[in-house]
Amino acid sequence: MTVQYDVKSNEIDASGLIVSGTVRVKGVYVVGGATAGSIDFIDSTTSTGTILLTLDTVVTNSGYVLLPGDGIKFSNGVYATFNGGAFATTRSEEH
Repeated sequence: MTVQYDVKSNEIDASGLIVSGTVRVKGVYVVGGATAGSIDFIDSTTSTGTILLTLDTVVTNSGYVLLPGDGIKFSNGVYATFNGGAFATTRSEEH
């Protein structure tokens, strides 16, 4: 089996830039913190831009969210904003 694109993975535990450039997010592993909250994934390299995905987090619970098909295309990079305690590992393919 061959990979169509370069696959990248990045872990963050606070709001910030995950990856710059045009990518497709294919999956996210989320670990909930001490409080429930959510994570916004923004099509940008900063906290201002269009939110393309919001994932709710559950207290001290974790799980992998696989995005079907080609995933979600972020044209300008992926910036995550944490609203509550959690951290996330993303899997994305560079285009």
